[in-house]
Amino acid sequence: MRADIVDVSAIRIATIRHRGPYNRISEAFAKLGAIAAPENLLVHPESKMIAVYYDDPETTAAENLRSDAGIAIPADLALPAGLGEVNIHAGRYARRDVRKARRHLGAPYG
Repeated sequence: MRADIVDVSAIRIATIRHRGPYNRISEAFAKLGAIAAPENLLVHPESKMIAVYYDDPETTAAENLRSDAGIAIPADLALPAGLGEVNIHAGRYARRDVRKARRHLGAPYG
């Protein structure tokens, strides 16, 4: 899979932690949605869905892979109960658009 290298501004993310195969992160996104919808987290201009992957699936057993399902939120917004927080510092990152990557996630990551 090809990733783009991009400059990213700092991002505050409300998260649900996922542990296990990366192709099952949708389970964490479902939990996130159940909290985010009633809290109106997706109405802010900076709001976008973000997945953060921490481990290399080629060197980490599938059951030990760590990732976060998240929503970018304003810096001054109170964090709703049940959500964690991840702060992405401004810098250069590899970014993959899941609309392009979705068909590849099941093969090496399952």
